[in-house]
Amino acid sequence: MDVPITAVHTFYVLLLLLGRTAGVLIAAPIPGNRPLPPLATLGFSLCLSLALLPQIAHRVGPIPPSLVLLAYFVAQNLVFGIMLGYIARFLFTAMEIAGSLSDSQMGLGFINLIDPFSELQSSLLSAFYNQLSLVLYLLLNGHLLLIAALATSFRLLPPDAPLLHSALGLAILPAIKTVFLIGLRLALPVIGVLFLADAALGFMARMAPQVNVFFVGLPAKLLIGIMTVAIILPALAFGTGQLMLGIDRSLNLLLTKAH
Repeated sequence: MDVPITAVHTFYVLLLLLGRTAGVLIAAPIPGNRPLPPLATLGFSLCLSLALLPQIAHRVGPIPPSLVLLAYFVAQNLVFGIMLGYIARFLFTAMEIAGSLSDSQMGLGFINLIDPFSELQSSLLSAFYNQLSLVLYLLLNGHLLLIAALATSFRLLPPDAPLLHSALGLAILPAIKTVFLIGLRLALPVIGVLFLADAALGFMARMAPQVNVFFVGLPAKLLIGIMTVAIILPALAFGTGQLMLGIDRSLNLLLTKAH
């Protein structure tokens, strides 16, 4: 719907655009939990909003008559942007799940590191997988896919359109289930190899009871686990690429359901 473009209406559209772009940047992997000052996040959101403003302004209806309705439009755009950003984080979530499962099998589950960015605890291998995910996310242009999805969302769903309804939940739930399944699949090689190592140690304990299997097994499992992770790194990179395609499909599905 074409409406007269005035200074007040332009500011209203910019406010709605700012809500959605800020939501994406708050939840997205980059900057997301990175040490970016709030003013920098706001400035980046403003730059994206200004870049999109000429294409969106004429598609937004007139200014709502009440402040309550205006606040609702801004809030729903913020929530929708956060949903888009969290879908982009699915890659990191799956890798962290794989790292935590592998750490528990390698005997490193008791070692926790403090992530200086998010200030949260994470296991050793989970932190390594998280950094690997960050590198692969940038190499595979995940940040550009997210910006493209954001621009597409404004084309399909104007900022003043109804965004929050039950279809969104139906679109997100299968994606969440898929993330946990992918995390388990990424950890399966390490879990499988260490299961065989446990079986071999059990056989050794039966054949040579005088050997202290605990002191032998703990460093052996750690070494085997590290070697397995090193061997499967190329496969992890390939799996990450497939997961990025899945994230792109999930973003498109979310936009389709919301539309």
